[in-house]
Amino acid sequence: MPKSLSQEEVQSILRNGNFNELIGMIENEWLECKNAPYDLKDEKNRQELAKDVSAFANVEGGIILIGVETQKDPTVYGDEIRKIHAFPEPKLDKDQYYKILSDWIYPALQQLEIHWFKSNINSKEGIVAISIPNQAVSQRPFLITKILDNKGKKNEVIFGYIERKRANALSKNVQHLHGLIKDGLRFESIVNQQLGNIQGLLQQHLKGHEQEITSAVQINIEASARARIDGAISELGLQNELAYVLAAVPMDQIEIPSLFQSRKSEIVSLIENPPEIRPSGFDLNTGESVRFREGELLKTINYEYKSLELWRDGILIFAATGGTDFLCWPGKPGVKPKINQLVLIESTILFAELSKAIFLYAEPKPKKIQYKLEIRNMPGNDTSFGLIPGPLRKFPSLSGDIHPAPGSKLRSEITWEGNEINPGNLAFRILCKVYSWFGIAHDQIPYTKVVNGELIISREDIKKAGEG
Repeated sequence: MPKSLSQEEVQSILRNGNFNELIGMIENEWLECKNAPYDLKDEKNRQELAKDVSAFANVEGGIILIGVETQKDPTVYGDEIRKIHAFPEPKLDKDQYYKILSDWIYPALQQLEIHWFKSNINSKEGIVAISIPNQAVSQRPFLITKILDNKGKKNEVIFGYIERKRANALSKNVQHLHGLIKDGLRFESIVNQQLGNIQGLLQQHLKGHEQEITSAVQINIEASARARIDGAISELGLQNELAYVLAAVPMDQIEIPSLFQSRKSEIVSLIENPPEIRPSGFDLNTGESVRFREGELLKTINYEYKSLELWRDGILIFAATGGTDFLCWPGKPGVKPKINQLVLIESTILFAELSKAIFLYAEPKPKKIQYKLEIRNMPGNDTSFGLIPGPLRKFPSLSGDIHPAPGSKLRSEITWEGNEINPGNLAFRILCKVYSWFGIAHDQIPYTKVVNGELIISREDIKKAGEG
């Protein structure tokens, strides 16, 4: 059963040598596991060591355990510790590790420790922990930099910037670095400006024609939402890749007046730390700090796989890769990945909860909200790709219970009107259309229960599913 331990608990286990107590723990934003010591005879593995360590140094530190085997668990984000592979202390040359990290990482790391902990079962064997403490912000970023001697040919210069995001060390490509420096990226400002001009003209020339105004404004809002969804997908580079989107679009003219009030405001906190159900769950958190864009948008984006954005007019968009980094099961060789129903359902209810919290800050409160769930660029009519009814199982079935996608694009839309948002019921209504599209009856939607006469997605059942 997956379990969560604090850094202090892990350090205590290491000191006591009770390594089997680590089994079941999930790799996360501060923990990385390696089955065996790095093979430092190879230059690429030296680079891998520097990459893993600098990734922690660029956030808030962490621990790399060496001698610990992990396996993928589809119920959580991050691999699960399954076995301990203790080894004799001389098998790892700590001095060599320190030297490589000194040569490869700039500036120098402070107070980094490499320690071999002996097992309480066999004192001649143990595991190693590389402890990277939280580094001073003034010293960041920590960069990988090395000149490789190509034996008489032109030397190769390696330069890189790595950050730890949840359970992965993610390299930032040149486009991302350019975006960080410029604090701006591809942005559909021209389209939005044109849409804004249209809205202004409608308001000016259609006074006294409330019904026509309402209809025209809603058409404009829908067009604006569509352009922004396309922009979010494009910014992640998913125009031609499997893409997953959740959106909430207020169909009234509203505003989030506190959007740019402060970086410490409650609305910013909601975007940087959206709701979650369980540690290592499939939530909306990108792990990135919020960015302010052109007085209209708050956005967090992890270019590897997902983004979350809130506009001043209340449009809320979550976009993610539809591949194995988020929506789908990891595929086996020769087998296409399939939609992980726990990811689909957990992210949908969390999006519903986030939208409810966001719209409490709207002025006026929206009376009509259109919710969208989209999956684009699916291999339609491919019987090996699709959705499995019922709850998540440890390994995806290869039998006939897979319902293949009938087309390449799914769009589920429902409208929530008037009364206070019930996230559990809202998520269920969104997912009903998704399951219907795949030809699955609504009673096959897992993690549901009846509350006050309404079917809802159950947080408790999702949490239990994640606990094994």
